[in-house]
Amino acid sequence: MGPSCIYRLVQKTSSPFPVSGENLAVLLRRIFAASVRTKIDFDPEFAARMMSAESEMINKYRLRTEEDRTTGVRYAVFPLCAIILTD
Repeated sequence: MGPSCIYRLVQKTSSPFPVSGENLAVLLRRIFAASVRTKIDFDPEFAARMMSAESEMINKYRLRTEEDRTTGVRYAVFPLCAIILTD
């Protein structure tokens, strides 16, 4: 098994969910086309949702499963980045 990434979308109104396939392609295109802001409108409620989602993923993937051991998965790194996209 080679390197892999798990992409999850955290929204204000729904539970975090994985993004893959065509939805991931659209998301990545939007990220690459977006402008970078150094000052953002801070939303404490949304920041709390993102921190909660991060904690859940860390707890879920912290320990290797038997499948991880047999396929040779050694390490996981969270998060590589957190990106906030707005309209």
